[in-house]
Amino acid sequence: QEEKDEEDEKKDKKDEEEETDSKEREKKKDEDDDKKDSEEKKVEKDEDDDKKDIKDDQEEKDEADEKKDNKDEEEETDSKEKEKKKDEDDGKKDKKDYQEEKDEEDEKKDKKDEEEETDSKEREKKKDEDDDKKDSEEKKVEKDEDDDKKDIKDDQEEKDEADEKKDNKDEEEETDSKEKEKKKDEDDGKKDKKDYQEEKDEE
Repeated sequence: QEEKDEEDEKKDKKDEEEETDSKEREKKKDEDDDKKDSEEKKVEKDEDDDKKDIKDDQEEKDEADEKKDNKDEEEETDSKEKEKKKDEDDGKKDKKDYQEEKDEEDEKKDKKDEEEETDSKEREKKKDEDDDKKDSEEKKVEKDEDDDKKDIKDDQEEKDEADEKKDNKDEEEETDSKEKEKKKDEDDGKKDKKDYQEEKDEE
């Protein structure tokens, strides 16, 4: 009975240790899951921030283009008004003076057209630079996502490897325990047989 009680006590202690180990594994799994959720939320937030920055840049560019268009329209209206007034003034002047003034105005207009073409090319260049910047930012976001996924995968593989080692260790400990129990039963059997023989010899 004492040996049975001792075996039961050992079994209860082992069950308690296995239950503690199971709870520890469950706790670690919950922590890993929380960490994974936190990392995924961070990736999602970074994506949203990048999209917002790109949208803000586009809105700022559209606003600047609209102001430029309004300014060009005002300048064109002023130019027409000046040309109308000039035509009225030219009517009072002789043909030679009119031609000279017209040539001068044409030269100014050509110069202005050249400046506007230069401005247009500068805007086109800035737009290309902004597009390149946007592409670069999107590629960076995509790379960060891939790096985060790889980190999560590596963490999972590390966890799986640790769980496998723990399971192998538990299996070895269980095998050792069974071997010890078998040897003890054999020793007990030999002892019982020896006691019986001594008792029989004594009788």
